[in-house]
Amino acid sequence: GCCSVSRKAKPTPSCPFHGLPIEYLCLEDDCLVCVKCLPSPIHNGHRCKCIPEALADENRMISADLLQEGR
Repeated sequence: GCCSVSRKAKPTPSCPFHGLPIEYLCLEDDCLVCVKCLPSPIHNGHRCKCIPEALADENRMISADLLQEGR
């Protein structure tokens, strides 16, 4: 028979302060934060995006830059 190798999912990075999963990007400080960091005095009132949305925005900007350069 064939042997199967189990694939382990990559662990989700955890917040060093709260131990929760890192799910957001603070656009003001350009750092990754968890849900408990958002209302903290350090990030309160800052513009934040969930990581998938921030990555999609970054990819759109890179694509637009490449189109402008003619690549």
